[in-house]
Amino acid sequence: MYLDAEDNRYKSDEIDKLVIGKFCSIATGVKFMMGGTQGHNYNWIASYPLDSFDKDFDNYETVLPKAYRLKGDTVLGNDVGIGADYARD
Repeated sequence: MYLDAEDNRYKSDEIDKLVIGKFCSIATGVKFMMGGTQGHNYNWIASYPLDSFDKDFDNYETVLPKAYRLKGDTVLGNDVGIGADYARD
């Protein structure tokens, strides 16, 4: 998770990653939806941990571990082509 380049207090190495395999072709405009770190917790009023990212919220360290549930990396295997304009020769 990395929220602000100027404020490193929200930086963490505990994030889900996008892993792209060898010899992949990704067409222009492809977007990867990475939502695994917050997991859409159904106990919240919103699926986004709104209070966790308020810069004035001083005790974020106690909230983030409860808010985030890692789901695992998104893996695009080897020799994969994706996207509407992808054409394989």
